[in-house]
Amino acid sequence: MKKKNGYMFFVHLFFIIFSLCVILPFFIIVMLSLSRETDIVDYGYSVIPRHFSLQAYEFLFKDVSKLFHSILFTVVYAVLAPAVTVILCSGIGYSISSKSDFALKKGVMRYLIFTMLTGAGLIPTYIIYTKIYMMGNSFLVYLLPGAVSAWTVILFRTFFSQIPYSLVEAATIDGASQLQVLIKVIVPMSKPIIGTVYFTNLLTKWNDWMTTLYYVTDERLYTVQYFMQKVLDSAEFMKQAYQSIGLGAGSKFPTETLKFAMCVIAVLPVFAAFPYLQKYFSKGMAVGAVKE
Repeated sequence: MKKKNGYMFFVHLFFIIFSLCVILPFFIIVMLSLSRETDIVDYGYSVIPRHFSLQAYEFLFKDVSKLFHSILFTVVYAVLAPAVTVILCSGIGYSISSKSDFALKKGVMRYLIFTMLTGAGLIPTYIIYTKIYMMGNSFLVYLLPGAVSAWTVILFRTFFSQIPYSLVEAATIDGASQLQVLIKVIVPMSKPIIGTVYFTNLLTKWNDWMTTLYYVTDERLYTVQYFMQKVLDSAEFMKQAYQSIGLGAGSKFPTETLKFAMCVIAVLPVFAAFPYLQKYFSKGMAVGAVKE
């Protein structure tokens, strides 16, 4: 019993230290975002601010209407795009799984693997999206490109293959079509993989700013990450301009603390969504290690 208690003590100690290693950096980021710009410039980073200041958040929320519009737009984008991915990838994954009677499943599987090994590159992709499909400055450029991922399809296929075939067979005998089998039998039993794919894609879409950089010039379609990057660029430009003409007012542009304030705002939706999806996350992440 003593040996077991000693073992559990070290296990708990390890996870406490590991948790602190994860929590402490975020705590430092929050504290730095609440620090005065001049303190960071003069004394460097510190865990506890010498002087508390909301200067970075005031600068970030200076154009509050545009900021909240970009946040609302990003929320809509981050919610809808993963849903589209789940719908499309689950349908394709089921069609090439062992539960489906699709005749071309092997050919589709080979094609998906081929797409994982090749890529057109940025310039051809830009031409296709903007000149051929005319999705530049459009909400569709956020939803459709990248909606289907070969790796995600394979994850769904692997998970679906673990579901007992007897359930599919029973539904088929009762007269269910392949679509009804997918919706009424497969999907209700696939919450772990659906939650995992949705959550990981939500994180990706929330942090996406490259799509806006490449394909969007309309301010109404700016994501919050791109908008905050524009604010930071503006602050850095103004600070350099003041310093170049010999004015000492460059400190009123909080470029350093602004970076940490942006990190805090960027991570808040993750903290909000993770508690609801984490119970599916651990089980879904292990599906890639299970062979069919």
